[in-house]
Amino acid sequence: MSWPATLSYPDRVLQQLRTCLASVKTLRLTIDGSTRFVTFFSGLRQLILSFLQGMDDPRLTSIAETLYVRGLGSIMISHVSCTPSELASLLRRHRASLRRIVLYGINFPGEDDNAWVDLLGMIGRDMMIQYLRLEGCLASRRQVSFSNGSNLSWNAP
Repeated sequence: MSWPATLSYPDRVLQQLRTCLASVKTLRLTIDGSTRFVTFFSGLRQLILSFLQGMDDPRLTSIAETLYVRGLGSIMISHVSCTPSELASLLRRHRASLRRIVLYGINFPGEDDNAWVDLLGMIGRDMMIQYLRLEGCLASRRQVSFSNGSNLSWNAP
């Protein structure tokens, strides 16, 4: 990926900036647009994607299709509507390194309760997750909660 055309700095300045970005280990983003620049953080190990709650139907679609951070060990995603396959795609892409997943306020609009059961099954089968937590997630307008060592619970909103 090349640097955006809007950055017109001397090569030595851009190289210094790349070096600084490569040393970042944790990044917290509030999403209201593209996340393509995340790939500049080559040393990133923890990513927190927090979508703006006031956005009209925030979607994970473009991020799920493109985001890959080599060596990412921990991801937290909050306040987004998406499909189970979009979320599964993003998680699977990082399965070699991802060990911690926290999902908060994720909504699967139009999906039944089995969508979460299927996603959790995929995580258990295909990934080597050490910590998993779901809180305030929705399917069929019911909240889903789960944390390592506890049962999956369903509550009316």
